[in-house]
Amino acid sequence: GFDKFGYNREGFNKDGFDRDGFDKDGYDREGYNREGFNRSGFNRNGFNKEGFSADSKDVDGFDRNGFNEEGFDRDGYDRFGYDRNGYDKDGFDKFGFNKEGFDRDGFDRQGFNKNGYDREGFNRAGCNKEGLNREGKICNSNITDRVFNSEGFDQYGYDIAGFNRE
Repeated sequence: GFDKFGYNREGFNKDGFDRDGFDKDGYDREGYNREGFNRSGFNRNGFNKEGFSADSKDVDGFDRNGFNEEGFDRDGYDRFGYDRNGYDKDGFDKFGFNKEGFDRDGFDRQGFNKNGYDREGFNRAGCNKEGLNREGKICNSNITDRVFNSEGFDQYGYDIAGFNRE
């Protein structure tokens, strides 16, 4: 039998639901339990308790590894740490060069810094700032940059007009 409110001794109405609207298995008429999840484990918005949808995406479209469909994380970097333009968080590409073409140590792809000198201090012509080549001999002044000191003489001992100190 049923009481005056329409519930039997077990607390269910003729349709099999309790006073809160749940069946014997704990699901409401729409198929959701008291925590708001269906038999498959998803809530009304389509997400499970961990916050992922049936296709393993969270509410913002990121998968369990934190990447969206395009392969980028919330900060805009791919699985290898590069952004859409191919640069890492420090601004260097997969070859180690920044947008200006210099590596982390300040050298370009040919091995020269922004002043035109390599790691050993020689320019493209093979001369150092003192005007000497790798053998220690004076370089041809046409292939090296002349650097003038405060007295007006270059690294070879000549002034801008081409006269030496004597």
